[in-house]
Amino acid sequence: MNNNPETIEINGLKTIHKLCEFAVNHNMEGCSFTEIVERMFSELEETTKKLVMKASRVELTCEQLYAAANFGSPDNDPDLIDTEVTIAWFESGHSGSGYYAYISEYPEEGAIKLESKLGAEQP
Repeated sequence: MNNNPETIEINGLKTIHKLCEFAVNHNMEGCSFTEIVERMFSELEETTKKLVMKASRVELTCEQLYAAANFGSPDNDPDLIDTEVTIAWFESGHSGSGYYAYISEYPEEGAIKLESKLGAEQP
């Protein structure tokens, strides 16, 4: 066990091979071990951020958004304008897979499938 916080221990040839391969693929000849590891972690962090952003993003058409808003507040009813609507992807909804909207406070009351003529049907 290494007690020096300035050093790390590498267990296994596989890890060293992956680091060397990363360095070669990123034209890092002559770089120190620390530079290679720092760049690898930097790229890993960037990739993770992109994946998180993509996973938390939903693309809907204006047609679908209008349908969800009209479901929560039909005809822009002033008494219902603050109604919260949840939009979620269901693989096995009552009308097949797709995005559905339901009143957040009353999910048991049912949902509508957000159809789209433009085909925005996949998450």
